[in-house]
Formats: sequence, C-alpha cells, structure tokens
Amino acid sequence: MSADAHAIIERIAATRFAALVSDPKHRLHRAWVELTRDDDSRRNWLTSPTDIRDLLTTVRQRYPEAESRMNPNRVAQWSKVFGKSPRIRMRLWLALALLFVAARIGMTFLTPVHPPKLDADRIAQAVAGKHLLEVQKINPSLAVDIVAAVANAESSAGRTGETKTRETLIGELIAKRLQAGMSNPPDDLLVRLTRFDVSAMRILQQRSPAACVAANVATELGPVPEPMREQQRALLHDVMLNTSGYAPANIRTRFTVPGEIVDDVAQRTGWPVAKVQQVLRDGKDSPARCTLEIALREAALRRRTAWG
Repeated sequence: MSADAHAIIERIAATRFAALVSDPKHRLHRAWVELTRDDDSRRNWLTSPTDIRDLLTTVRQRYPEAESRMNPNRVAQWSKVFGKSPRIRMRLWLALALLFVAARIGMTFLTPVHPPKLDADRIAQAVAGKHLLEVQKINPSLAVDIVAAVANAESSAGRTGETKTRETLIGELIAKRLQAGMSNPPDDLLVRLTRFDVSAMRILQQRSPAACVAANVATELGPVPEPMREQQRALLHDVMLNTSGYAPANIRTRFTVPGEIVDDVAQRTGWPVAKVQQVLRDGKDSPARCTLEIALREAALRRRTAWG
C-alpha cells in the first residue's frame, strides 16, 4: 500500500475512533474528555487512571493519528502519574514479557490458526475493484464505510474474540450500499446495466426462464460463461462506486409503461398488444415473462438512443 493510502486509512480510522469515544456511553469517554480538554488545570482525579492508560495504549497502538486531538500537556501530566507508580511499571514489564513469550509461541503454533488480518485496501479492491486511495478520490463516503467496517470488526474481535471473515465483511458492505446504487445510477451506467440484463436474459432464456426474469448484476446468474461473470463483477464495482449509501425513502415498484413502448414490445415479440398488456399485468408464465422483460429493455434502449 502506498504511503498516501496508509495516511488516509490512519486519518479515517482516527476520526472514527474519536467519534466512538466521544459518545458518553463509551467506557473510555471520560478519559477521552480528560485528555482532550483545552485548559491546563490540574488533573481530574475522578477520572480512572486505568481508563486513561487503556485509552493511551489503544490510541498509540491502533489509532496514532487520534493523539493529535489530545492536549499534550494533559497527556504529559498523566504520563508522570504512570511513571511514578511502581505497580504500573511492574505491570508494563510483565506485559512486555508476556508479549515476547506470546510472539515466540505465535511464530510456531498460533499463526496458522488465526485468520489473516482484515486489510481495508484489499476490502476496497473486492468491493469496488480499486485500491482504497482511488476509492477515496471517487467516492469518499464509500472509503469511510470500508475503513469504519474494518475498524469496527477489529474492535468487536477485541471484545468478543471472534473475528469476522473477509467474505462476511465484503458481503455486509455490498448489502448496505447496493440497493442505493441500483436505485439511481448515472445514465451511462444505467444503459450498461440494461444491456447486461439483456445479454444475461438471452443466455438464461432457454435454460431457466425463472432465472431469466430475475437476472441482473446483483443476482447469482447460474450457468453463464466466465466472461459474463467478469463483466458482472466489473458492473457491480461501478454500482458500488456510484452509490451515496442512501437508498430513496420510497422506491417505486409499480409504474405505467408508455403506449409507444407497448407497441414496440408487441412488434419485437410478435404478440398482439392485448397479450403484451396481459403478461404485464400477470407475469406468472415465466417463459412469456422472460420474453417480455427482454423486449421491454430492448425497446427502452432503442428509445433512449433515438432521443439522444
């Protein structure tokens, strides 16, 4: 990963962590308030030293950018408290000793057991087909979602000991943003999605009419050539890159097909207009519905080309 991408990850992760500990319900909230106060008055002895130490340890090990938000004078005051405590020094020595032993054991026994560490850049490539730095330039909110999802998964793993798999995390990110991306794509992407639908439907028309009716970039297509699967993945990445993350409050599921489109569909299918209207109203016949869905998309594409 490039230095710029790493800096972005650190900055976004620190922002996310700061938001979490700014919540009064968070265990380390009082310690965060104490260390970020602007004034240089005496330490607030109502604040737990253990919480202060845990906060500083967490920040320095996982979110170093977050320390820039703290008041350095207050951090120094509390650091002196820890430095004067023999008990804390002993705890630190024991912790280092345990870490050394754990590292020695881990190299021979533990490494193969644990799943690989989640990597925001690899997650970005799987979700959007681009490195995190590129995603941040194209769709900053998606980059924030990716980094936040990885940070939350790691935080949850620290509390429960259960780490989400890479596949689970990718699935959750796609599920969260896919509907928004599919509901209002840019015109050029909408055309490419529609053309993909037509191609996939034609392949599935003879093999599985029911699958043909439901075919789109977000579904498992079944028996289609690998080049089409690659095209599907590329389109899915584009959908994710073009989503704001917020689906419309009321997505229309019913609409009126213009008369000129109905006439066009009738010509393409060889059906009388009455049958086109019947299948539009009652699409229980999968083969007929598949034929209709293909014709509707082709008619819409032709109309868009004619209108420019």
